[in-house]
Amino acid sequence: MVSSADTSCKRYSQIFDDVPPWGENGGNKAGTDHLLCCKGSVKDSPEEEFMYSIAAKKFHPSWYHREEGYKGRTWQEASDFCVGKSLVLCGYDAYCPMADLDKPIGGTKELGSYAPVNGVAAGNGAFWISVSDTKPCTPYGQINGSPPPDILPEESSRHVACCLATSAATNPEAPSPAVAAPKTSQPTSVIVMSEPTSEPTPQPTLKPSIRPVAMATSPGTVDQTFKELFNVSN
Repeated sequence: MVSSADTSCKRYSQIFDDVPPWGENGGNKAGTDHLLCCKGSVKDSPEEEFMYSIAAKKFHPSWYHREEGYKGRTWQEASDFCVGKSLVLCGYDAYCPMADLDKPIGGTKELGSYAPVNGVAAGNGAFWISVSDTKPCTPYGQINGSPPPDILPEESSRHVACCLATSAATNPEAPSPAVAAPKTSQPTSVIVMSEPTSEPTPQPTLKPSIRPVAMATSPGTVDQTFKELFNVSN
């Protein structure tokens, strides 16, 4: 039933403690003016494919197995493994774009497999979901009726998905911090001076005791500058 704020989202029987008097035949136009129609499941539809492609582009999940060096059997070991790859443990949305309505991204694994999940839902960190055909994308506790153990059996913990960190995933083309250019000691100009021609005068501002002979503004050493200015060959 759709009504005021006090009665919205409540069944007719909850409000009036009775069943609707009009039954299936209608007869109450004032109370039945509205209808909400929904599309069926998006499972096996173009919309589902779109949701998986968006998750792949957003999180860039990468699966790891024992053959790729993953040996974790605890949530923390899985998280540390991803950090060692400069990644983070994938969250639930990255594993399962369709929640528990369909398979995890990348397909299901062998029977009885669970994968550790990152995010708020992880609670104390021991949050695992099924990644096999047995209730895929469903939390361990809902399947087994109890929280997961601190250490999962080897055959149940062989897979993990690592993702880009959220900031990198949302802005993969963000420039890295600028690195200062190395300083160089190479001179950018050289002034060649002649020997003094006379004793310094009491008033150096009137007549300098040293006269510049030539100036070069190209980079190089003093020897190079002489060769450039006076065409000195070896």
